[in-house]
Amino acid sequence: MKYHVEGSLRLALLSFSTLGLYNIFFIYKNLSVNSGKPHQLEWVIKSILYPLFVFPFLRQAAKEALPKFSNVYAATLTFLCLFFILSEMAGETIGLLQFFTCVPILLINRLFRNANNTNQYFSRVMMISKKELTVIVLGGVSVAFYVIYTLYQTI
Repeated sequence: MKYHVEGSLRLALLSFSTLGLYNIFFIYKNLSVNSGKPHQLEWVIKSILYPLFVFPFLRQAAKEALPKFSNVYAATLTFLCLFFILSEMAGETIGLLQFFTCVPILLINRLFRNANNTNQYFSRVMMISKKELTVIVLGGVSVAFYVIYTLYQTI
């Protein structure tokens, strides 16, 4: 299978500054690329709820990239997705971990890149566009403000 991969910096910045909404698009892009039917409602729903549905997809990619550890690696990445998203329920200070949902997405992106390399699909890295830069700056400032405000409230 061929996977959609992105540059790590671009993916991290967009994930962080959109509070993880870009992660949904990233998973949707990968699901639709491999399904052959890009506009199915099923892929939209699975992308929105990706931590619950991503395990079989990650296991397939891990089998291609890391055959010996495919189940363990896929389970670890799925756990990390759930952990960072559900950390909000643990309280305000620990809930700040939800802003770092880019961590498992970066690991997933690396897994996809390794699977592509194993299958002889080489991807070009896309640069950050002006629109994306605007989203990154505005989102980053608002996220930073919220983090500082939350930390200030807990002190």
